[in-house]
Amino acid sequence: MRAYQTASMVLIIIALLIYSVRDGVPESAEVAQQKKGVMLILGEYLRSDYVESIRTNLSPMHSYLFGTPQLVKVQDGETGLLLKPIFNFHEGGPDFILKKDGSVVVQIGAGYDTSNLLLEVHEANHFKIGFDKFKPTSYIFVGEASRYVATVVLAGEYTDVQGQLYVFGTDGWAIFPDRKFEYQVGLDHILNQYDYFDDRTSNKVYAFKRRDRVLEIFGTSGDINQFVDERPILSLKQKTSKK
Repeated sequence: MRAYQTASMVLIIIALLIYSVRDGVPESAEVAQQKKGVMLILGEYLRSDYVESIRTNLSPMHSYLFGTPQLVKVQDGETGLLLKPIFNFHEGGPDFILKKDGSVVVQIGAGYDTSNLLLEVHEANHFKIGFDKFKPTSYIFVGEASRYVATVVLAGEYTDVQGQLYVFGTDGWAIFPDRKFEYQVGLDHILNQYDYFDDRTSNKVYAFKRRDRVLEIFGTSGDINQFVDERPILSLKQKTSKK
């Protein structure tokens, strides 16, 4: 009889422990709604509305949504996929781990409220995430964000009034009549309140403006390149692609 009572007590204790662990899960994890067996491609994801905006107005600055995670990096983690939202293309936020079973663990809260975390994986290159005051928002895979934006807003062949050729390649290299240099379109507008690209070869920052097929390039100055020249260094016209 005592043996039976002891065994019963052990079973009750185990059941209470299981219930306690299960009851504590919502504080650290949420279940993601995802298609069975679909995991995300590694790389960088941009907000869908940001992508739509840069395609329409050809301006990262005018597509900028201050105070929001416009970029999410998806990386390999020890226990699953690591999702790292980046605010303003400048600073990190919470870190989340997406496990193969669809559960999401908050690895770093970073001071944000993650109790309302929602992650929906729709396809390997598309997901929706929301937490804190940020409503669930769609993100799409772009590979490397800056390179992708450069391809949309700057890459192409242009000519000046003399007919000289200027090329911004999709490979991150620009070829001008007098030089070749590596360039990168800037996405972070915390300091530079204008569209710009970095000449990584000569370590200079240039502002630019796109209007349809016209590209104007301006010099900048100041300790943090905060001043933009009034007149453009170059005024170029994009060549039409042959069909």
